[in-house]
Amino acid sequence: MLLESIKTILLVITTLLILYSLLFKKRIPAEKVKFLASSLVITLVLLFIIVIKLHHYLRLDYRIPNTLTYFIVSIPFIFHLYKFKSELLKTNFILLLFSISFIALAVILDLLTDGKIISFSVSDLIEELLRIAGTGLWMLYYFNYTIKLRNFKNVSIK
Repeated sequence: MLLESIKTILLVITTLLILYSLLFKKRIPAEKVKFLASSLVITLVLLFIIVIKLHHYLRLDYRIPNTLTYFIVSIPFIFHLYKFKSELLKTNFILLLFSISFIALAVILDLLTDGKIISFSVSDLIEELLRIAGTGLWMLYYFNYTIKLRNFKNVSIK
């Protein structure tokens, strides 16, 4: 239960950081506003998947395989990364890459253990720790981005 709370808190803090940047930062360029809005959507999707565990609900109640759920959910992530690749490259994107890597490792472990391909006693703990590492780095990335926006020279949006 404590591990669940940590992931939730990290993702809620990330959501609040992005909302703060969107609502209270004046005069940031339109491209950064679009990036932040897209980041907010992606973070909310991440919150929905990790905290509510949509993939388990869909598998148990509707017999939709986890692989299909994860594939569909990955589409907005891929779109976000592709659409904002130039903005991402201007930032400390290494944090984001590690974040996505940890989350991807947790997904792979989840798929392998749910499919009974591999099984070991601490797989759930490892999966949770990977998700916490991923969401923690996700939050650090947006914390860093918010600081950079604070130091950003005020430029009028045109």
